[in-house]
Amino acid sequence: MKTTYIIGAGASMDYGFPTGDKLKEDISTMYRKNDDGTFNNDQVNSYYNKLVTTFKNKEYLSLDHEAHELNSALPTAFSIDNYLDAHNEKADRLLYGKLGILYTINKYEKASPLCIRKEPDKQFNTELLKKSPWHLSFFHSLIEGCDFERFKNRIEDITLIIFNYDRCIEQFLLLAIQIYYEVDEESAKDSIRSLQIIHPYGSIGKLPWLANSSSYSLDYGQNIVFGSMQSIAISNELKTFTEELNPKESEIADAKTALFNSSRVVTLGFAFHHMNLKLLSISDFNDLFIDNERTLFGTAFNISKSDIESIKAMCQKFLKISHRNIALSDQKCDAFFNSYRLSLNYER
Repeated sequence: MKTTYIIGAGASMDYGFPTGDKLKEDISTMYRKNDDGTFNNDQVNSYYNKLVTTFKNKEYLSLDHEAHELNSALPTAFSIDNYLDAHNEKADRLLYGKLGILYTINKYEKASPLCIRKEPDKQFNTELLKKSPWHLSFFHSLIEGCDFERFKNRIEDITLIIFNYDRCIEQFLLLAIQIYYEVDEESAKDSIRSLQIIHPYGSIGKLPWLANSSSYSLDYGQNIVFGSMQSIAISNELKTFTEELNPKESEIADAKTALFNSSRVVTLGFAFHHMNLKLLSISDFNDLFIDNERTLFGTAFNISKSDIESIKAMCQKFLKISHRNIALSDQKCDAFFNSYRLSLNYER
């Protein structure tokens, strides 16, 4: 069964990743200046001093100005993405905002239990995979009734549309597949390559084993230096809402095709923001046709009944799914998987 998962920011929290509010708070804090005039973040401070000592007046004055604006304005913003979109014509604001996203998410990846680079000589503690019960439940649905060959065939029909900048799911699958199927790392990587993974707004670099020749790579939890050529190149691949709207310049066309061809859509930790649903709209495939066979199952934790009705209307409009085929649950991801175990499995 062709299935597309739409995964939002709330889905990585179990592994210590920030909510949207925490992300903008961290970025604001890293650009704050102390009473002595230094930046609150050591790497930002080092980069600033490097610009000063090499007499790059324009660059360090720009950093000083943009850091002040980001530190002051982000607490008032709905999200870092919305803020950068509102200032999308200010090149340096975008640069330092995106560098802030890259540096902050990279920090959380390094602190994540999934980051085995921290202790390369020690065997990975499989108990750490249990830090996020929903990831395990998701994995269980993929492997049910499958040996390794059947598993590889199954995931060829699966697409992950991930509205997160981190690579948490990719790293989790890499570790879980090796442990469960007792295969080597390269075999696990090869199986995941047949899974279509799309980050509509980009990620903090492609994992090296998923990168193509046109993308910049960064291993999971790899150190990155703020302001380095590598960090600037990767941050430029992060997109704001407006930058991502041209399907010819993004993976959005692939996401739309996957949704159109899917008989089942599953949303996890996805907030159903109008802009994101509009971005994924398959109305351009057929503006009038509603697929009465396509179903949607999703989490809608702490969302009011009134808003759920609005969400169903948007899903019918943009994803062409009949209102009666949409099941939204007031549950977190793990409880949702338990409640909808039969609806979400692949055994038919």
